[in-house]
Amino acid sequence: MFVMKKLHGMLLAFSILLLVQTNCADELSTSSHKVVGVGASFKSNEGFIYIPIHLANNFMLEPFLRYEDSHLDFAGSKSASESYSIGAGFFGVFTPTEKAQVYIGARVAYVNENSKQPISTLVLSDGPFPVPPVVETVTSKTEQDGYSIAPTLGFEYSLFDRLSIGGEVAWKLTKLEGLTGSQETRVNFDSKSNKTTTNIILRYYF
Repeated sequence: MFVMKKLHGMLLAFSILLLVQTNCADELSTSSHKVVGVGASFKSNEGFIYIPIHLANNFMLEPFLRYEDSHLDFAGSKSASESYSIGAGFFGVFTPTEKAQVYIGARVAYVNENSKQPISTLVLSDGPFPVPPVVETVTSKTEQDGYSIAPTLGFEYSLFDRLSIGGEVAWKLTKLEGLTGSQETRVNFDSKSNKTTTNIILRYYF
């Protein structure tokens, strides 16, 4: 049930991003400037989709969708985690040259994360006769959601008329709350983290 809700949420997020892109492209198609596009950034286990919208010469709104997953199999013990975010970036834009621009602002997003990992315990018998210990394994699951805020600095360079490449660096603060533990022992679990992130982004404008 939880997985189905996440899939529905991701499909809704894609629909919203595509709707925003289509409506803005229709409304702004008469402009001679590159105002609406689609972008992407990928790493080994993480991907982003962006919808850059230049509302003015010095302001850009950029809705985005992020998905990340990882799997580990160690000595037959399998663990997995996945995370997705949907949000938007709000940026002031500066144009030092005709083909280059610098943007500064922040990205704000809703974040959903979940993970599962096996936990093995050694159970000893307390009976009158010696019995070899037994290893019992249960699956611990963590399900959280919350938000992230990431002050961001980036640049973009036009390779061709409608195609650009760029990069950005951000300091991201993430705050989540939810539940963790095995099926029999679920407890509240809140977390807060911060890290520096970097991305290379390819954008195409319509």
